[in-house]
Amino acid sequence: MKTLDTASTRIHHNIPPNPIIAVFGVAPEWVSLSNCQSHSLAFATLLACRLILLKWKDRTPPSHAHWVRDVMAHLQLEELRYRSQGCVNNYYKIWQPFLDYFKKLPCASLTA
Repeated sequence: MKTLDTASTRIHHNIPPNPIIAVFGVAPEWVSLSNCQSHSLAFATLLACRLILLKWKDRTPPSHAHWVRDVMAHLQLEELRYRSQGCVNNYYKIWQPFLDYFKKLPCASLTA
C-alpha cells in the first residue's frame, strides 16, 4: 500500500495497513496523532478510496502516481478554501509535509 506509506511518511508516523484506516480514514486508537496529522491522513485516504470507486471497473487499479496527482489537485482547492476562511496558516500547518514531498517528486514519476 504505497499510498499509506507515503501518507505515513508525510505525517511522520509509522502507520501499519489497517482496514479502519483504508475505509474510514481514521487511525486506530493506539496510534496517537495530532489534529493536523489526523486531518491529512483522513483526507489522503478519502482521495484513495475515491479513486478506487471511480476506477473499480477498469482493468488496472489506480496507481500511486494517479493518487499523488489527485491529492495535488485537491490541495489546490483546499488552499482556496482555507484562504477564503482566512486560515491560510492552518493550511500550511496541515499540508506543508505533503507539499514538500510533491516538490521533490520528478515529473516523470507522476505519469502512469
